[in-house]
Amino acid sequence: MTPKYPLSSLESLREREVETRTRELAEAQLAAQRAEARAAEAKGQRERFEATTEAERTEMQARLESGAARVADMAHATAWRQRRTDERAAHAGREDVATGNAKSKRSEVQTAQRDLGEARARAKAVKRHHDQWREAKQRKTEAAEEEAAEDVWAATRPKRGEPC
Repeated sequence: MTPKYPLSSLESLREREVETRTRELAEAQLAAQRAEARAAEAKGQRERFEATTEAERTEMQARLESGAARVADMAHATAWRQRRTDERAAHAGREDVATGNAKSKRSEVQTAQRDLGEARARAKAVKRHHDQWREAKQRKTEAAEEEAAEDVWAATRPKRGEPC
């Protein structure tokens, strides 16, 4: 009967831990990718908003300079500028939140990578111990077999002075 490795339950636990950490890393990477996409989308929305705002501002300015604008248009322009300022702040806020979330998710990926590395190192240490244990058992078995073979040989060989 082959003796069972005394740390086999620890070995299994370490292997499951590596699997769990690998899964967590994959989930963290996926969440980071999604957060990066949301941050890029928020940035794109802000940039499109600013481009539209600039085009509208340029058009209004041209109307004012040409004299085509009336007093009501000027009042409208003032209200428009204030609304656009508020909207710009809202876009910038959404972009800041999305960027902060993406940064947080990247940090979680780094933590998951570190945790996976540590789990792999622990699993590798137990595996190395298991290999050493197995080799020691093999050497002990071989030594016992060799000793038994020597005993058989010694028992079957003729003693000194006996006829062959």
